[in-house]
Amino acid sequence: KTAYEIKECDWSSDVCSSDLKNPSSNTKYRLFISDKALNFIDENKTFISRTSDVENGKEIDLQGISRNWIISEIFAFGGEISVIEPQDLKIEVSSLAMNRLAEDF
Repeated sequence: KTAYEIKECDWSSDVCSSDLKNPSSNTKYRLFISDKALNFIDENKTFISRTSDVENGKEIDLQGISRNWIISEIFAFGGEISVIEPQDLKIEVSSLAMNRLAEDF
């Protein structure tokens, strides 16, 4: 897009390389992830503290990764990852998805 086609939007979800891995983070995230998406983020399995097989994928617990990393991965894999806990991240992801959907129309 040219500069004239870019519209004002919320840039708070932009991800910097420093956001990708945050080992000092104590927040624990529980996600559903498809086997396909899990294979793509294989290098980050060190952050997975628990994995359970569920229908169509895995339920995983992640720790030591920032919220921005999780959000960027969810959007990169187009719904093959979804938030189970914490609830506030689930709401944030849903809200961003709705905003991006609205921007497309």
